[in-house]
Amino acid sequence: MLRLYFLYSVFLVTASVLGYGLNNLESTLKNKSVKSQAKQNNGSGILRLSDPCRHDVGRAGGTYPNKIPKLINQISHLADTFMDNNTTTSTKEINRLRNVCAESLQKNKDKRMTVKICALALARYRKRQKERKGLGRENEKSPWEELYADLGEILSGDEIIDALDLYGESSLGIVIDNTGSMSDNIEEVIALIDKFIDKTEEDVINFVILLYGDPNIGKPMSFNYAEEAKEFLRNYAVASMGGDCPELTCGAIEEMVTFSDFMYDSPIFVFTDANSKDCNENLVDDLISVGVDNYYRYNFVVTDFCGDKLDGNYSILAQETGGNVYVVDEGDIREMQDIVRYHMRGGTVLKKQSSPKIASPGRYSEQRSVEINVDETVGKLDVDVVFGNANELHLLSEVTLKPKYKCEHTAERQRFGNTVYFKVDCPCIGVWELRFPAGVENWEFTAKTHGDHSIDFDIVFERPSPNNNFREFTKQPCATEKTKAWVTVYQHESLKEKNRVYLHISIDNQKYDGTAYALVQDEYNPGMFYAKNVTIPEVEFMPAILGKTSLGTRFMRYQRNNIKPPSTCLNIAQVSSHYTIRADEETVVVMNILNRHTPNTYDIYCKARNKGFTATVIFPASNVLEVSRVNVEYYFYVKIRAPSNPTPGTTVQISCYAISKINWEKVQRSLALMVTSY
Repeated sequence: MLRLYFLYSVFLVTASVLGYGLNNLESTLKNKSVKSQAKQNNGSGILRLSDPCRHDVGRAGGTYPNKIPKLINQISHLADTFMDNNTTTSTKEINRLRNVCAESLQKNKDKRMTVKICALALARYRKRQKERKGLGRENEKSPWEELYADLGEILSGDEIIDALDLYGESSLGIVIDNTGSMSDNIEEVIALIDKFIDKTEEDVINFVILLYGDPNIGKPMSFNYAEEAKEFLRNYAVASMGGDCPELTCGAIEEMVTFSDFMYDSPIFVFTDANSKDCNENLVDDLISVGVDNYYRYNFVVTDFCGDKLDGNYSILAQETGGNVYVVDEGDIREMQDIVRYHMRGGTVLKKQSSPKIASPGRYSEQRSVEINVDETVGKLDVDVVFGNANELHLLSEVTLKPKYKCEHTAERQRFGNTVYFKVDCPCIGVWELRFPAGVENWEFTAKTHGDHSIDFDIVFERPSPNNNFREFTKQPCATEKTKAWVTVYQHESLKEKNRVYLHISIDNQKYDGTAYALVQDEYNPGMFYAKNVTIPEVEFMPAILGKTSLGTRFMRYQRNNIKPPSTCLNIAQVSSHYTIRADEETVVVMNILNRHTPNTYDIYCKARNKGFTATVIFPASNVLEVSRVNVEYYFYVKIRAPSNPTPGTTVQISCYAISKINWEKVQRSLALMVTSY
């Protein structure tokens, strides 16, 4: 279930993409949406995806967001990565990939994998049409329309759209420590679900619950309805055993994130009163990688901990994935429904900031002010502020959120342990000020908005290969390299025409070297922008985009997670079976290592996360790769073997690692394959 490079591989769309059956698809989805959302809108005529506050301003196309091109662009952009001179267009291969695409649409719960598989099929249709055109044979349909029509013989339009829509409902992951001391907390979690579903159950596709104790970790259980989830907790979440305070927390999270029914872009809430005993460095790194790839957000609701210090691994896991650590009293848990809602939909980050590593001088009696820009596409404003020092928690009462200029709207404020949470429906356009005591040393806050009406973006960095037929696109570029950044802007209709949009590279909440890169709009796809010669820092950074809306309001959006550029790059060069594998068969993946700075020697190994599958480095046989020259790619080969009885449509997760023998730097790259019967 990884949101891998294929989701982020959004870049230049050629002119042939322009006719990809938008009218047919838009009509299908629009009719479906009107029917399914009529009850939710009480006949108002405004679709759920519309901005509930300012639905008639700031966007082209009235009240209906430009969602269909967004779905089609995802698959068409990715198809470009599979277009090379070696792409076969035999009827047999095209039919096989079309059938694999249909099988994935029907059976695969990992929508990112489905988009990738269908993009492989689309690349073949496009190559075939290109060859026909070279022979003087014109085509009435675009490649997408041909594939869509062929799939329509097997699936309905609604089924195709649902399977390709990555922006639907999310799972709610609930991981509960059910050792003896947690009995009161379990009752609080049941009460929390009761309060949460009153407002937002329509946003939850399933509740996934996992119970863990010591020494046993349970299996995740999926429930489509909240009443089923509560019944399960009442019957099976019985606090028992335990005794030694540390618990198997990271192992429990690992079980959750490898569960096939846990959807992409979903939050996980871990309820515990203990530190972990199994969160070693390797497992924490693995969980961060899976979380970032899938846009999982790890949140910890902690009512107690071993000794006098919170487990630092909880803070690391939360910080790296856009979650939080909530240190609360037991009675606070049932009141956290708005916090759960806040994390349910990943949301668009308007601003994200934390205390500097070297605290600026200040006294508690003085106030620090941070400004948040709210434009007309922001229908909801959510801000959470977390204090890290226990001796400063009493100062949370002095944290405020107010509009800078005269405005009748006010923020609703809630307090949970070490956190203050604000929410504003339909906030005034303009600047909002977050104010808190200047002397606080350890703090962070995130301001978000939610909904498809808001401007948002994805960014990917191009990594050209010496083989000109293959370009890899990555979310984790190498340190110090100059690269081309591709930015997909969602709801781009809200941008001011002929006005510059800029890419900022922020380090420690500041602009990197004072540099902003002007983004150039792609002539074929107005939602796609790029910047050349972007210099990647050697340290952790956060991309952001800045510009003006169609009404002239300033907007800024941050990426959810920071990027940590490695000096060693681990890349995928080739997958021989087109990202599929059949039962009891093998496939080979070619990967390479590139070091930007110094020669190095690496231990390399791979592992399959699905039971019965194996991943073995077959070259070099010693599993040691000598990288004797910088900026040169050195290759290794991985053989993946499937068991005799896997279920078609299953996504297989493979992780490969390279560990430096000199400085112990560790880099990881993940890969997903789909089990197919074709």
